[in-house]
Amino acid sequence: MALTWMEHAGRRILVTTYGRVHEDNMRFLDQQGEIERHHPGLLILSDYRGTAATAEYIEKVKAYGREFRSGPTNVRNAVIGITGLKQILFRAYLAFTGDKHTRAFDGEEQAKAWLVS
Repeated sequence: MALTWMEHAGRRILVTTYGRVHEDNMRFLDQQGEIERHHPGLLILSDYRGTAATAEYIEKVKAYGREFRSGPTNVRNAVIGITGLKQILFRAYLAFTGDKHTRAFDGEEQAKAWLVS
């Protein structure tokens, strides 16, 4: 689990790598929100491979989506590792928040290409 920065095609991308520890994921989401508040035009690559969602985390993500993604924004978030039940939860998140700036991808290269396009 980590928050790091990477460069791709001359653009900075915030990489959020979520893991299995629920408390860490909750903390990372708070940290991502703080960074997003101070970086207009932020590009985010969120890696959910190997994670499991809890009800508490889903509620927090929905609140985050309402705050950061339901209105006009130029933040883009590419998500990888959305498989199985997480696909259903992801679709529900998009429907609930109206988030038009987050998309799921099968692989990291596809996600990075979309972010910088």
